[in-house]
Amino acid sequence: MNEVTEEMWKNIKTKIDLWFENHEDWEQENPELMSVRSLVAAGDMKKQKRKALYTAIKTCFSEVKDKPFTTGKKSKMPLSVQAYRDKQLELIRNAYRYIFENSFSLQIFIVKNKRSGGGLFVDAEDYANTMADSARLRMNTAYNAYLRDDKEADYIWDGTDKGLICQIPNKEDA
Repeated sequence: MNEVTEEMWKNIKTKIDLWFENHEDWEQENPELMSVRSLVAAGDMKKQKRKALYTAIKTCFSEVKDKPFTTGKKSKMPLSVQAYRDKQLELIRNAYRYIFENSFSLQIFIVKNKRSGGGLFVDAEDYANTMADSARLRMNTAYNAYLRDDKEADYIWDGTDKGLICQIPNKEDA
């Protein structure tokens, strides 16, 4: 990236704003982000410094699990839907963490998928992340199926709080 255009800067700011809106307790969990708003304000005032400031902002987010900046293929999912998805995944992760910590039976009988190497889950974090990763994949797949109006997809999701819609036919119907 040679230069951060006005449109790119606006997109960066939107990603940051949505991330903060969906992580109300960020100060306790990610104190390394305290300077991000100041860096954004500096970028608003000094356009020629935006590239360096963006690099600094990404560095602040480098250890954050669901950082707003990713590499690779650009998503077709709007930023607002991504932020909503990420917030839901954090809630899912927290719920699974709680379940694992409070169920000895789950700790000794629920195992990882064979394709993932099998075995028991190491701890609540391992279990919660595995379950949230699975949910993320299903949400992304379902959203892309929704965009394609894919009638053959198992699930579709329009990016709202309506959740996944199952399109798998009942066995009696098949």
